[in-house]
Amino acid sequence: MMKLLSSDEVAEILGVSLRTLERMRIDGQGPAYVRLSPRRIAYAERDVIEWIERRRHRSRAAEARSAA
Repeated sequence: MMKLLSSDEVAEILGVSLRTLERMRIDGQGPAYVRLSPRRIAYAERDVIEWIERRRHRSRAAEARSAA
């Protein structure tokens, strides 16, 4: 079964404020999300983990190469 995380939980995991997480969602920069209702957002735990994994780098040079 897919585990869904609240915005509060994801913000805590990422170490950002709820406002920053909202801004990331609006800009398309954050993890994929699910709109459960007009006012309720959730995140699949696996999407958050995958989003973090895609941002892992061993060095600044490796990060620059992957961005090119």
